[in-house]
Amino acid sequence: MNNFRHSILSIVFLAISAPAVAESPLDFPKGPAQWLMTAEEKREWRGVKDAARAQELVDLFFVRRDPTPETFANEFRDEFRARVDFADKRFAEGRRRGSLSERGRVLVVLGFPREQGDEAAKRSAQYSSGGPNPMDPTGGREVAGRSIWTYSYEESIRFGLPKIEVVFIHDGLDGRARRDTHRNDFISALPVAIASYIKSPDLTSVPEWAKHELYYSPMTAAPREVEAMMEAPLPDAPVPAAAGSGAPTAPVTRPPSVGKLTLVADAFALEPESGIDPFASLTSRDVFRPEDELGWVAEYCSGSLAPLSAVEVTLKISGLIKGERINFNAPAEELVPDSIRASPGCYLVRGAVPLMDMEPASYALFVRIGQYNLTKDFRIIE
Repeated sequence: MNNFRHSILSIVFLAISAPAVAESPLDFPKGPAQWLMTAEEKREWRGVKDAARAQELVDLFFVRRDPTPETFANEFRDEFRARVDFADKRFAEGRRRGSLSERGRVLVVLGFPREQGDEAAKRSAQYSSGGPNPMDPTGGREVAGRSIWTYSYEESIRFGLPKIEVVFIHDGLDGRARRDTHRNDFISALPVAIASYIKSPDLTSVPEWAKHELYYSPMTAAPREVEAMMEAPLPDAPVPAAAGSGAPTAPVTRPPSVGKLTLVADAFALEPESGIDPFASLTSRDVFRPEDELGWVAEYCSGSLAPLSAVEVTLKISGLIKGERINFNAPAEELVPDSIRASPGCYLVRGAVPLMDMEPASYALFVRIGQYNLTKDFRIIE
């Protein structure tokens, strides 16, 4: 890894195709965007019957949440569409769109969980070791299957919680998965999550820089491995191993995704092969000195257990120095990621940027793969 010590690269969101369901602008507030709308935005939509006005509100919804204003990339829009597309393909319930299901809502609001576990439906024991179970005189009860989504500290702290666990109970009659309302993690995180995506709250109309046709260019087609993953059987009803068989459980991979970009003092101090999640207690650093290196790390999950040899990444640093916008650009480069033992199919991508030639100022680090970006702000001080 030494030859990557001073590489100025990182990793970004994997390309996933545009939403499979085409929406009229007038239907927008009834679609998955409703899960992220503020009360004020919902009021703005009341009584809107003109398609042109509806389109303005659609555009404003995405522009207000763009983390990199005045660039052609809108990372929020791309990630939102990727989540919606995934939910529509994986979580559809009869005629209900997957992104409008309860699992779809959680995915749109919180993103992909770090861990997902599934338990098959089963019948509770009729007898205890001492004879008939007095607590269960029914002769055994049917226990519904469950899915448990876990968001670890690195993912959940941005929503104000140290850990988020969401449990879905599968209805064997209608095929729906309902969120267990006895668990309040999601409801606690919801208002913080909705507010966290808004980057330009004062915008009341779409600015000129966001009206360029490139700003609305279509997303690229999904890679074959993503399409194959989306066509894989759903994990709603896993087949339990025969009693006493001791059959091992196959490792569960996470969907294709990229974890939040994190800035650290020494990116190469992390040990992804140790068996401990390297992101579990990692906190991003936002202040550096010219004699430091800007260490960066990101987690990339390929959605497959097949070994990943390399990823193509690029990097850009932008800063405003004495009123002038300064950009430092690096060409695309192939980077070899490190496998994370604690998360099958996931990798640690990292590098470091020397800061000795950069003036004290505020900067933004942009990392890119394909059409997608991650961003992190930092400062260099005297």
